[in-house]
Amino acid sequence: RMGQRCLQFLVVMLLIFGFVNIASAEEAEVFDTQMIEFTKEAAEAQLSLSDKGYSYEEVKEKLLPYFTESFVNQFITINMMKDSDGLYYVMGTDFPIYYIPFYLYEEETWVMTDTELGEVAVYEYFPASTDGPVGYDNHYEAVIYTWENNQWKVKEINPQFNPNQFEAVAKENVSTVDAVEKSEQDNHQTAEVEDGEPVIVEKAQSLIQMFVSFFTRFLNGIFK
Repeated sequence: RMGQRCLQFLVVMLLIFGFVNIASAEEAEVFDTQMIEFTKEAAEAQLSLSDKGYSYEEVKEKLLPYFTESFVNQFITINMMKDSDGLYYVMGTDFPIYYIPFYLYEEETWVMTDTELGEVAVYEYFPASTDGPVGYDNHYEAVIYTWENNQWKVKEINPQFNPNQFEAVAKENVSTVDAVEKSEQDNHQTAEVEDGEPVIVEKAQSLIQMFVSFFTRFLNGIFK
């Protein structure tokens, strides 16, 4: 009888730990998807400045939701020119600097986190090319995020990113639990996906509580 109870106990423990690992992986996948979508939006904000002239305030209004103040100032200095009417225009160039790289946003777009520095890298592999006015060797390019004013913002574009030097592991192994928890603590609310349903972390917490309650009742039955 006791042996059967012990076996049941081990099965419950395996279920609990297995569920926690699955929830963490799904949580990380949601976070990665959100960061990739945010990177797309940041790139669109930069490209939207090319259609006409904008005032300094309008440029800031478009970019500051995605980029740090320091990055925006550098972008304006390097890539924009002020005319006699006080409007800023994007200058054409074959060597774009401070621009989000031209990602394909497919399976080769990765997300890595450095929990010690509180940074996130969204990066992609670029194979060697000799086409066009600019040739290059195989390399990675990355968009580096930092946590600022209760949200992730682009702080740097790294055109020669080395994933091995970034203090994290690749997308399929990285745990972004700390990053998500940090976001939730600062916002004092649970993040939501686009369709308005709670993200997986909220569901995971509810199910874990259910498992803990069942596990407690189970132990009480063993040691009565």
